[in-house]
Amino acid sequence: MIAPSPLIGLIVFIVLGCIALCGYRLGARRRRNRLDAIVSLDQTNTEVNRGIEELRQQLNILSSSTLGVAARVEKLAGDVSSVRTRVDDVEEGAAAGTYTPAIKMAESGCRVEDLVQNFGLSLGEAELLRKLHGARQSANGTGSTRH
Repeated sequence: MIAPSPLIGLIVFIVLGCIALCGYRLGARRRRNRLDAIVSLDQTNTEVNRGIEELRQQLNILSSSTLGVAARVEKLAGDVSSVRTRVDDVEEGAAAGTYTPAIKMAESGCRVEDLVQNFGLSLGEAELLRKLHGARQSANGTGSTRH
């Protein structure tokens, strides 16, 4: 048998070394690509987390303003209910003829103070009744007229 020459051994060693070096570089490139992908995903994750936090803050602001609006709506509903009660009271009073006796007294020429005292009217109500229904002397000095 022929003994391998030292030159062939050296060539095989160099070829194997080149293959190993290429394999190492290919592995390093893959590791670098993976690391770049991880860094990119980490940056994307950070941006997504910032977006989520901004949305969370906006939701908190909207929730706070919604509570303020709800409180104002409740107050307005109470005000409307109060006005509705007052209107109902006025309508019931007018239907029951609570002003009829006061109108008759105003037509007879009584004083505003008498209307306030006898019927519990406000001064403004009594003055209005007196102006609308009060007796007046005509320009020629004869009887009263109704307006």
